[in-house]
Formats: sequence, C-alpha cells, structure tokens
Amino acid sequence: FIGFEIVEQDEKSCLIKNIAPELEEDFQVTFNRLIHVVSTISTEFRTFIENEDKTKFKTISGLRDLARKFQIFCARLIHKNIETDSCNFQLYYIVNVLQSITWDFKEAYRLYSEGNANVNKCIKEYVKIADNNIQEITTILLSEEKKDKMLDFKKYHEANYNPLKKIDISNKEAPMYKFLTEIIGKSQMIGYQI
Repeated sequence: FIGFEIVEQDEKSCLIKNIAPELEEDFQVTFNRLIHVVSTISTEFRTFIENEDKTKFKTISGLRDLARKFQIFCARLIHKNIETDSCNFQLYYIVNVLQSITWDFKEAYRLYSEGNANVNKCIKEYVKIADNNIQEITTILLSEEKKDKMLDFKKYHEANYNPLKKIDISNKEAPMYKFLTEIIGKSQMIGYQI
C-alpha cells in the first residue's frame, strides 16, 4: 500500500503505520499518476506487439503493479472522503476500471510472450484501436473540457470499433482478441461515466 509501512513486526503481530498523512489530500496527483501509467502501459504494449517483442513481460507487469498501487491509494482517499455525491462513485468506478485495463494489458501480453496467442493483421489493428482509445480517454481525463472532448471520443469509438466486430479469428488469436475487446469496451465505459 502507498503511504503505509510496517514499523514493528514479531512472530505474532505486525504494526502498520500511515507514514504519509500529508498525502491524504493528494487525490488528484495520484489519480493523474494512475492515468499516466495506464497511458504508458498502452503505448508500451502497442510498441511491443508492433515490433513482435516477446521479452518485455517484466516491464508490462511492473507498470501494472504500479497502477494497482495508485488505484488502491485513490480508492482509499475516495472512501475516506466519500459522501452521497455521485461524483465520488463515478471516480471510484473510473479508478477501478483504469486498473482493470492494466490487468487486461498484462494478461494479453503474458499470453503473447508465452506463445499462447497469435497476432495477425486484424489483431494488430485491434491493438492500434485499443491504444488510440486509451490515449484519447486518458487525455480527456486530464482535460478541463471533459464533456466536449467526450462527445468526440464517442463518435470516434463508434466509427472505429463497430466495423471490427465482424473479423474472423482463429483459436490462437481468440485470447488476444478477448483482452483487446475488453480494453476497448472498458475505455468506452469510462467515457459514459465522465
């Protein structure tokens, strides 16, 4: 957990202390870091697939672990300050979906790096669309004009995502296809929360 540290430990007990109480008010900073990690993992994933590089699992896994830490910290701050305000519930949802997207990237890359998922031209096109969606949604989340930019994203998503639903895939491409459609769908779900 970010902000907590084990300060004492023996055979029967463990004392955990919040060593960063000044971070309690830094939700936006941590949320922005989570957004940047999601953007980075997406870009890295696309680069690795385009270059057919199967050796970067530790990079993807490390980014996913970092995203998980930021998600936990953001959720903690949301819970601490939660009211009946629907904005908090939307933020909580967005934070969790962003972290979930990093898990999808990690698992898709794991399958690819282990040779359990093929990548053909159609899958590479899906990788490109997934990355474009993630870059768009992270830009929107960091923007002051979220509502206007969200309308453009929805139009882009409808124009680019629907035609690819009709592709033919083999059993070896199916796992990658599943994760990529999850990523694309989740990025669209975030759009409906903004």
